[in-house]
Amino acid sequence: MDRRKARLGIALVAVLVLALVGFYFVQSHSYAHWQKTVTPLVADAALMQQDVSKTIRLATNVGTVPLGASVHAEGALMEINKLNGAMRGLIVTSTDPEVLQSTFADHSDAKQVLAHDRKLLALARQHLQLAHQELNEANKVLAYGQKWHDLDPYALQPAGLSPQWLSNAIAMRTALNSGDLHAIEQADLRLETLHKGGQIAQSAATIVGSFSAGDRDMAAPYLATISTAVNQGDLSKAEPALATLVTMQKQAPLSYSLYLLAIPGEKTFVVKPDARDASIQHHYLIVQATNEHGAQVPVDIHDSELDRDLAASRFGVEVSAETFDQVQNGERDGLLLVGKKSSGTVSTVFSLPVLDGRISRW
Repeated sequence: MDRRKARLGIALVAVLVLALVGFYFVQSHSYAHWQKTVTPLVADAALMQQDVSKTIRLATNVGTVPLGASVHAEGALMEINKLNGAMRGLIVTSTDPEVLQSTFADHSDAKQVLAHDRKLLALARQHLQLAHQELNEANKVLAYGQKWHDLDPYALQPAGLSPQWLSNAIAMRTALNSGDLHAIEQADLRLETLHKGGQIAQSAATIVGSFSAGDRDMAAPYLATISTAVNQGDLSKAEPALATLVTMQKQAPLSYSLYLLAIPGEKTFVVKPDARDASIQHHYLIVQATNEHGAQVPVDIHDSELDRDLAASRFGVEVSAETFDQVQNGERDGLLLVGKKSSGTVSTVFSLPVLDGRISRW
């Protein structure tokens, strides 16, 4: 009987020992799995904290000029505070073995830990992204502030643009102080347009000032177009008018004569239908520009069919049907002088009535 009891006791002890060993084995295996599952969260949080530290450093160095930049910098720091609030709610915060063991004792369900911490990390990333956006906007405000640090009217501004400039300068200062990027960009566009328009107006005035009295009269419509367009902020009309004046200026030193083209096999008289209304006919005399030595001279013209400027030594000059018939029926032999341009002048003096149309192909 005593032996039986002894054996039973030994068996119970053995079972207890095995149970304890099994418990610790399972517990150890469960912890290893839990640790392997949750520790990547710590690495993600650590990387985010590095970005946070950099963002804080950049935001605190933004400064207060212009004031709008600091508004966005403060916005970035506010998002960082919200991020830190989310990070404080994380369950797994360290890879230290003792801390992990303690965390495991309170939160042994790895799936629950993952779901909880991943949600908070996603929220933290959203705040970090918003902080980056605020910092990016702060830098944009800084760049505009540097660009427009001096908002006094430019020396190139014509006096007539000063009221517009001053009004938009006030709008820019207000926008820079508030940090309103949309308002800043709108004011920037208007100031840029005024600045460029002022340069166009000044360039045009300088060019026309170099012309003779007669040429200045011919250039007057282009100056008027530029003045109106610049005051309206429509540079799409001012720029082509300036380009025409530049072309006229380039032509001023040239001296050439325009002779009716009289080369066997080459067309001299051309009639073409209008591109938009075939019932309308355009009549052209084909001319060649030559200098006093007989060499061809490239002349800048505006091709009315192509609607673009180009250089050509041979081109068509539009005339009325009546003039066309007179030349075609009256001049068959020799060279007919259609026009002449002297050095120092812009305009060509024609020996017969001509219209505005010019063509480079026929």
